[in-house]
Amino acid sequence: MVVAANMEGHEPFCVGVVASGHTPPEWQHEVLSSLGGVVGARTIALPGPAPRSPSGAWALVCRRRRLLCPRPLPACDPRDASPRIDLLVDLAEASDSAGSHPPSPETWRLCDGLRRPLSAPFPGLCEITSGAGGAVSIQRVGETGAIRSATFAASPAYIPDLDRLYLRAAQLVAQAVRDRVHGIPGRGPPVALPSPGRRLPAVAHLAAGACRAALRRAESWFTEDSWMIGVVDTPIARVLTEPIERVAWLGKRRRSSYLADPFGVPGDPERLYCEELCTSSGVGRIRELVVRQARIESARDVELPHARHTSYPYLFEDGGSLYCVPEAIGDRHCLLLRLDGARWTPVAEPLGEGIAAADPTIFRWQGRYWLAYTDVDDGPFDTLSLCYAERLTGPWLRHANNPVKVDHASARPGGTPFVHGGELYRPGQDCSGVYGRAVVVHRVTLCSPLGFREEPVCVLRPERHGLNPDGLHTLSAWGERTLIDGNRHRFNSIAVRRKVASRIRALFTLASSQVSP
Repeated sequence: MVVAANMEGHEPFCVGVVASGHTPPEWQHEVLSSLGGVVGARTIALPGPAPRSPSGAWALVCRRRRLLCPRPLPACDPRDASPRIDLLVDLAEASDSAGSHPPSPETWRLCDGLRRPLSAPFPGLCEITSGAGGAVSIQRVGETGAIRSATFAASPAYIPDLDRLYLRAAQLVAQAVRDRVHGIPGRGPPVALPSPGRRLPAVAHLAAGACRAALRRAESWFTEDSWMIGVVDTPIARVLTEPIERVAWLGKRRRSSYLADPFGVPGDPERLYCEELCTSSGVGRIRELVVRQARIESARDVELPHARHTSYPYLFEDGGSLYCVPEAIGDRHCLLLRLDGARWTPVAEPLGEGIAAADPTIFRWQGRYWLAYTDVDDGPFDTLSLCYAERLTGPWLRHANNPVKVDHASARPGGTPFVHGGELYRPGQDCSGVYGRAVVVHRVTLCSPLGFREEPVCVLRPERHGLNPDGLHTLSAWGERTLIDGNRHRFNSIAVRRKVASRIRALFTLASSQVSP
């Protein structure tokens, strides 16, 4: 039995987890382990019917991914012989499993994107191998809507991402139980992924997925992103009701570098910050552009206290001062900077050291400062995490249920959150299938230290036959105008040479490490 600490002296919320037999698969042990960290909840492991031994291709997958586990379930406390169960999580997915255990007000089950149980052979096979990504949801027995769901980027090769599917499942159950303990309603739309097409034997899906993965790797070797900055002569809130039209793209496309991640200087109609990425090195730096009549008049480097790659120079004004919180994944820390004269000075480190935070975005809502970011270690395209503070200088606290959202089609921050009509809106990136394919604008319906909810309002896609048809991943406010960036995939010999050189260095490093004693 796994027991968490009581909340405020009250009797803990009791969760019964029905596992597959007395020695369930490893992923079910992970679910039990994740629930052990939920404050205010008590978890009781209940053995259900033992699964049939895997056979055929599924048996090979189980052995390769070490899915079979000889560990028994945690021993049950004798006092829990007839426990009061508030919630039953049925991982065994057997029709009679819930009936053989103490009754509960409701029962949850874990399903993949096609509503197949995770305990079945090849969970998520069709979705992952089709290239749509993986999906997992918690379904309440007897209802169609999901209690909570997650979609994540996955390789079509399937086997490497099976562990990620089970990891997201364990994470999802713990988050849903945490919501229940705090009284936050859990109800959302069913997971919607592109149809994987006609049903085929599992071996055929595995082969098709491996081929798609190989094609993606080959394409990544010979194509490179080429981003450009665009200016739209309408305020950012207009995107809620009107499509983006008449974009003025700045500068010309160059093989040696590109410009992306634009953020206008508040109160200045001519200056903006952006990332300039060098194609030959793959390293980004922050540049300040002076723009007049849709033309770049001048550009200069911005000195920031980072030694390596920097991007996404998110700018905002507060109390008459200008602040910036740039992305610095290579340094694995997130610094909040203030402009003092002509120098950017660190004033806080909201996440501490060791967190690789992508696209950090600060906004103010309901009396608190919030930092939204994607933890790259938890998936570079999949998650949205939050921390908050009463003052910009801190102390900053992590959200109780991070990551608050797992969705590779909308989670990663993509620009300036804004308030319109008394409601908060947040741009997020659609990275399903390819990085930065579109921007999804959400209406935030709940943003508190214990819960977070948002719903999509509109999707901004690149013009299919325009100058930049292959991507759009930043939407930022610039007074009465809006800044975006657009992408075109193209062959770039400079980038190919960089990738080949990087691969050769990696092989030499690996060979040296194997030769060294």
